[in-house]
Amino acid sequence: MPVADIEYKEYFTGEKIQDLKETFESFDSSGDGRIGADELYGMFKKLGKNLTRSQIREVMREVDADGSGEIEFEELCILEIKMARLRPRADLIDYIDYLSPKTIQKLEDMFDRLDPECHGRVSVFDMKGLLDAQGCKGTEDEVDEIIGEVSKSGELDFSSFAAAWAIINKHRKRINYREFLDKDEVEELKTLFDDATFGTGYMAVNELDHLFRRLGFAMKTKQLRGLLRDFDCDGSGEIDFEEFCVMMLRLKCSKPMRFISPETDDCRKLWEEEDFSAKELQRSGFQIAHMKQAGIPVREILTADVSALEMRRCGFSAVDLRKAGMGANELRAAGFSLAELRLAGFSHAVLMQTNKVLRSYFCKGNLSILPQLNPKCDPKRMKTSPLLQLWSGDCAQVPKQMTPRIREHTDYIPRSKALRPQSSCVSAMKSWDLEPLGRPMTAA
Repeated sequence: MPVADIEYKEYFTGEKIQDLKETFESFDSSGDGRIGADELYGMFKKLGKNLTRSQIREVMREVDADGSGEIEFEELCILEIKMARLRPRADLIDYIDYLSPKTIQKLEDMFDRLDPECHGRVSVFDMKGLLDAQGCKGTEDEVDEIIGEVSKSGELDFSSFAAAWAIINKHRKRINYREFLDKDEVEELKTLFDDATFGTGYMAVNELDHLFRRLGFAMKTKQLRGLLRDFDCDGSGEIDFEEFCVMMLRLKCSKPMRFISPETDDCRKLWEEEDFSAKELQRSGFQIAHMKQAGIPVREILTADVSALEMRRCGFSAVDLRKAGMGANELRAAGFSLAELRLAGFSHAVLMQTNKVLRSYFCKGNLSILPQLNPKCDPKRMKTSPLLQLWSGDCAQVPKQMTPRIREHTDYIPRSKALRPQSSCVSAMKSWDLEPLGRPMTAA
């Protein structure tokens, strides 16, 4: 069972685990699967780690979750990971547990550009070039070591590529803190967080220092910065509430109490009885359709990571989304017709301006707005994609989602890698149906 976001099997090979197990059992004189401070002292001394008995008792408190004064084999592994400051091995992780869906989507785009012939593999050399271009967080030796864990042939499939990327860029394992905490514990942490941040939603070193001092855990500034750096997933220098919860779970060596999923839990019950937010429900695997069925207000659903296009596909009308605060541009980009937007209450002038922006993309030959090319349009991707460079066009702003006017023919449908065009960019352009646009496309 993992302790907070640490699963020891992702840090040690099978051989290493067996060695640790044999050593642990040799010092487990009682045979009950636990060792005390004296036994641990002798074990560390045999392994060449010179710690005093007081230091042993101190480090034991870090992993002895039940306060028994003894540690089990799993807790010993966690202790070894913390003391040696080990990282997960790229060949032992599932990248889906470490990367967000948006990051995986971007990596798929990068992988496809490195593999234009759709062989399903890219070279280590190409990946290193991509890491350099993206501002890699690891040193050259670290990169070589991590890639070496997943590739012996000089090539990487997507799984190996994504796993190596996650470890090289120091992504933390994504966990659902709701599986570790009950309702009262979440509310208590939320109160502590809000009081420390004065409602800003982000905690920096100073706020963390004040909070720990209030709790009686004074730390040096260097320790606080290191702690903040460890849990600051986006490198902003601050942590949000989710990152704060994961940090507290790690410090308390918490273990999950349950597993939450649409198969085991009721969305309405989690929303009404346990005060789950839409983001927390989404993190637990619930989709927009689940939230809609549970009767969650549209405005609350929009606080999760959802788009207008996804909301429309789940049956929400333009009226629903406008009442929840969405503007005409975003709704038009999601494929709602002018008639639907008019019925939602938008003025004629607003709709004409919205349609003008939409048409400006097509008349300039800028296809980056088409969901067939870019289901989640990223302005940074436009600078690096040869396909989008070929059909360039300057527009004031790029919507997050875009469908042409006739949605039935243009809604984005993911295509398997085997079906993606393998020819040049120009022939690839011909494979998309542009007939619904109403007039032929011309390059800018």
